[in-house]
Amino acid sequence: MALIDKSEFVGLEVWRHLCTGGGTVAPVSQPRLRAFGALKSAGMAGREEMFVTGERARGRGGPAAGRRPAELAFRAHSSEGLKPGGTPVEWRAGDNVVFASTWSTPR
Repeated sequence: MALIDKSEFVGLEVWRHLCTGGGTVAPVSQPRLRAFGALKSAGMAGREEMFVTGERARGRGGPAAGRRPAELAFRAHSSEGLKPGGTPVEWRAGDNVVFASTWSTPR
């Protein structure tokens, strides 16, 4: 018996999902997550719309942050976003940082 009925999540009416440390299904009670899940499930057409949405967000967020839109970046996950920040650090013996490998590349 499931803890939460599958009808409470985007996409489970047609897909089975095994969370292996990657993305998870979004609850339908969250409209923005529901919209994101629908785009993510739509193949390349959905990805293209995600890129358009990202560009729109950069256009709004850049000036709000006092930056040019091109200076803002969206990353696939937190490890990918943290990696560039850790690269210039002068690490010492005993320091330890773990990052996930990723197939994605910046657009």
